[in-house]
Amino acid sequence: MVGQGFIPDPLRGILRSGKGALNAKTIKKNQSAFVRCPSGTKAIAVCFPQPIMPTHAVTTVTHQRRALFQRTVNAELLQQLLFRYRDQGRYQLHGFVIMPDHVHLLLTPSPTQTLALCIKCIKGGFSYAVKAQFGGEIWQPSFHDHRIRDTEDFQNQLHHIAANPQRRSLSDHPFVHTACPSRMDPMPTQFL
Repeated sequence: MVGQGFIPDPLRGILRSGKGALNAKTIKKNQSAFVRCPSGTKAIAVCFPQPIMPTHAVTTVTHQRRALFQRTVNAELLQQLLFRYRDQGRYQLHGFVIMPDHVHLLLTPSPTQTLALCIKCIKGGFSYAVKAQFGGEIWQPSFHDHRIRDTEDFQNQLHHIAANPQRRSLSDHPFVHTACPSRMDPMPTQFL
């Protein structure tokens, strides 16, 4: 017998009705459900594959382009936040650069997150951490994103992000993904 707590609501109605038909209309993606086998003696797991999540190149800018990240302590704090949220499984981080007045990211949100929620966490987490240090706004209210189309696009965006410090004459810039390659997630499988 399967406990009612393990059966998602859409499936519970099917089991009560006795129809027993599992289809895309009755069970949402990313749910797992335990149902009885026809013999009624064992439970089986019905699992659905994780959707392929889109990868995005994102740029977000500080309010009035203030050079907040020129201070090493602020750039280090933002980098730590990027890794903390990555380690929490909110997104895969493929590349980043923290410039004095803006940030470039290459990330893939987890199936439970939207891109907007990921950026909200990053910007909000940093703003909360430095609110005593700065008066007023920290970030511009929006961000720019580009959805990655294919392997070539992914590589081009990663190269663009890595080359950003050189274009601004910032030699030996430590706040770029090339300075910590072991912390970066690999290219998503849909681009391999």
